[in-house]
Amino acid sequence: MFKKRMKDPVAGHALVVSVKEVRPKSNPVPFQGKLVVSADGVPKTTVEHKERYWRKGQESMIVIWPSVGQTVPVIVDRADPTRLRLDWDQIRGAASGERADAQKAEEERLLREAYGRDESD
Repeated sequence: MFKKRMKDPVAGHALVVSVKEVRPKSNPVPFQGKLVVSADGVPKTTVEHKERYWRKGQESMIVIWPSVGQTVPVIVDRADPTRLRLDWDQIRGAASGERADAQKAEEERLLREAYGRDESD
């Protein structure tokens, strides 16, 4: 599908309001969801959005899916806020950091459990 270039792209954020479960008919599976988009000079706009993850001119598998309630970075067209794309590199980077934090917390919990320590030790 051919898409026109954005006339006035700007970095912004989108609140993920819903995510549609997609049965994989093809690979990669597109992200589909309802987003509330905002950016400098762009009024909050609710958008039904569908997008495949592209990297270096080729479609790739989406490893990190945005979830309901998450705020994700986007590039949005000031001239038409319904035109946007998710900033997958930033989403993946944030998710990697969250996973690392969760892994460290789980490691600490397991060590406390193994040595019979409670939170106050």
